[in-house]
Amino acid sequence: MRYGSVTVSGANSLISRVVQSAMPTDLAARVNAAIAALPAGYVVVGLTLAGAGQGHTFTVEIEAGLLADVSGGFQAAAPQVTCFLASEAEALLLARIQASPAIGQVFADTQVAGASDGTRFMGMVVRGIVAPDSGIVQYGFDEVIELVQLPSTQAAIGVELPRNGAADPLRVVLPGVRPGNYLRVMWTAVGQFTPGAPGLSGDFGVYPIVTFDGSTAFPGTFSFIDNTQGTLQYKAETGSKIRAAARHGLVAIPAGATTATVELLYNFIPDGDLEVRFVGRGVAVDPEGFPATGASLEASEITRASVAASAYPLAPGFNSLLPLVP
Repeated sequence: MRYGSVTVSGANSLISRVVQSAMPTDLAARVNAAIAALPAGYVVVGLTLAGAGQGHTFTVEIEAGLLADVSGGFQAAAPQVTCFLASEAEALLLARIQASPAIGQVFADTQVAGASDGTRFMGMVVRGIVAPDSGIVQYGFDEVIELVQLPSTQAAIGVELPRNGAADPLRVVLPGVRPGNYLRVMWTAVGQFTPGAPGLSGDFGVYPIVTFDGSTAFPGTFSFIDNTQGTLQYKAETGSKIRAAARHGLVAIPAGATTATVELLYNFIPDGDLEVRFVGRGVAVDPEGFPATGASLEASEITRASVAASAYPLAPGFNSLLPLVP
């Protein structure tokens, strides 16, 4: 069974392993051990169970591709298999049911192969998450859900943009990201300078930040995603609306990365008592009659192979990570 594709860029792009056994428990153990022993940086893209001859020995071929060349496959985690054996259809079905994944596990595939004399049938259940061949491994989304008022800030590196009145940060977490893939970030911010004295103005900016070690403490190990296309920066007067289409950035996931945490920072320096307001999805009507405003954040892990092979508007490596410094 094919779970992904490999763009062969060199002699090491694709590797294969073959194991064999006549007994289901031993066959499964050999398959799982061979998968665990694959070199670092390889993703399983194929598992094929083959039927036995007179000796009743069954084989499983394991195919794995170098992450940089893979689209699809078991990128989030290596698959696990369970095998079962029977000599007729009814018994085979019962054995298959007993081998079903437990609650909470992810089913990927079932295969069955038969011996040449028709006296034995081996089955294999594969568990694990298969990344789509589109190149998107995982996706996360968050948005402002309440009315939030952003006061001015003189912070040297900015303040976390809140998603609600409790000041919980607007945040997307992607667990188990793989070095060599890419992180794509998209965000919108459409706000409103609240009424104040005539002629007041303010500078307002929104910038994406990310950490790859699973931490959420700010500033901690966060970095700016530098040169992001369309970083928001405005200077506007009282009552005017901050308008922005979707903005995006693309950055390589670095070596040692585990979990990506993405947030937005804002800086707001007004000439007086101005505030910036975002009206979230949970607010039915803007109380002062302004058009709907809001902010949202999207982040996705994309395979390196799919980015390199596509007509993506940003070339790989366009964005870089910079430390949070004043």
